[in-house]
Amino acid sequence: MRVLRAVPLEKLEWRHAAGVFSCGDLARHIAATERYTFAENVLGRPSRYHGCGPELASGHENVVAFMERMHRETIEMLKDLKPEDLNRNRARVVRVMVKKKVNRHFGSYSAGSSSAAARRIMAVRLHAV
Repeated sequence: MRVLRAVPLEKLEWRHAAGVFSCGDLARHIAATERYTFAENVLGRPSRYHGCGPELASGHENVVAFMERMHRETIEMLKDLKPEDLNRNRARVVRVMVKKKVNRHFGSYSAGSSSAAARRIMAVRLHAV
């Protein structure tokens, strides 16, 4: 939050090149990932993350407020968890996260490729978690 507050207002959505995150995007991404990915996964649910664009919050004060709200919601969702709750959900969270990584890295290859074999191997390993 201190870093975000130090960003000059006119630089919040500035990008050094096309297709890269601005400071505002980074702040929204961190906040939305905490709430919609990490908190949901800890509770055994799939990610609800849908991006980090200015439609979530625009303007310096609104981005700070968005970050604060996402953090409050995360704390509220997780505050009553006990260690046994975390252990129960851990295997599912690992499977979801690994599956996403495998699909992201190997998903664009054809079924006959060596990457398809890697996906099958990872699928077998996921069921062992």
